[in-house]
Amino acid sequence: MTTDNGSEFMNHKNICKALECTVYFADPYCSGQKGAIENANKILREYFPKGTDFRPVTQAQLNRAQYQTNERPRKKLGFSTPKIEFFAKISYFCTCHLTLQHAKLFAFFLQIKNIL
Repeated sequence: MTTDNGSEFMNHKNICKALECTVYFADPYCSGQKGAIENANKILREYFPKGTDFRPVTQAQLNRAQYQTNERPRKKLGFSTPKIEFFAKISYFCTCHLTLQHAKLFAFFLQIKNIL
């Protein structure tokens, strides 16, 4: 299901087919419909202000920003971190309620992890 560069996962139609799910897209310029990504963008702007030229930015700088963002407690998560909550959900579904849909989702995340 994967290629060397993982390009088939970059297409939402292939993701929908693999997970047997539907994808919904926000309307253009409607930031109210995509609150989570707007909040993430706001956090990332602390590391990379708007207009940043990314050509001189190193992979180490990107990794540091990613790590610090994922380790940052969120009020919405009861002051837990996105990383902790993500792995808690994966662990819960794997040990208690692993349905075919969850198994496909977990397999998908494992394949994506290997691509990144």
